[in-house]
Amino acid sequence: MFKIGQRWFSQAEPELGLGLITEVEDRQVEVSFPASECSRRYNAKSAPLKRHMLKVGEVARPSEGESFDITEVQERNGICFYLGEEQVLPETQLKSDISLVKPEERVLAGNFDPDSFYQFR
Repeated sequence: MFKIGQRWFSQAEPELGLGLITEVEDRQVEVSFPASECSRRYNAKSAPLKRHMLKVGEVARPSEGESFDITEVQERNGICFYLGEEQVLPETQLKSDISLVKPEERVLAGNFDPDSFYQFR
């Protein structure tokens, strides 16, 4: 499930920005949040985390360099690689200070409740 180098964000604390998996143990996972200069350790089975994966047509924003439109997504050993405009960007090098606080940002990032929760309400 969790692999070192993957990018996840906290649904409980979206203001932390995009997290980077730094350690995976039997039942725990450690996530570093570079944008907020902190880290969190979670129970791997109940972590309030959601995987951040970009899709073809979205814009890849590297921590250094120019942004580009994604034309292809490849996954190798659990790590996503975003390709476009003669560039290859591993997810480990994505910009960490994304915002997921506003409702429209949450929807665009795929951070919303399942339909069953809506039906229940």
